[in-house]
Amino acid sequence: MAEEVVGQAQFRASLGQVSAVLLDIDGYPAWNPGILAVTVDAHDSDGRVLSASFQIDIKLTQLRYTLTYTYGENRVAWRLIDGDLLSQFDGEYQLSEENGITTVAYAITVDVSMALPRVMKRRAAETLIAQTLTGLSTRCEPV
Repeated sequence: MAEEVVGQAQFRASLGQVSAVLLDIDGYPAWNPGILAVTVDAHDSDGRVLSASFQIDIKLTQLRYTLTYTYGENRVAWRLIDGDLLSQFDGEYQLSEENGITTVAYAITVDVSMALPRVMKRRAAETLIAQTLTGLSTRCEPV
């Protein structure tokens, strides 16, 4: 059974500034300590990433996976195309701005192709969210 986890952080940066960091997918290893490497596989006509392959460190092992991206107003979403051990890794960033404060809501749904206790899957998903939001705060001033 897949684990759904949500996290949120606020930053003293414009929505455009935060969005620029999140849209720079090949730059993720510079600020997200869990991501070892990213290869952008395809861009759309606006220069946004359509698919990218990742190598991440989850402490017990390293995983490789490929995501496909879609974009909406103040939203970036992704779905798993292929992955080592991962059978699902779908998620989204939803951004909003009010009074100079940008809020990033980060939601993921994760499942693996091997039998693991639910608590371990949930803990891994929570760690991914925490690493991402903490890393993002190195690029955008947290509130």
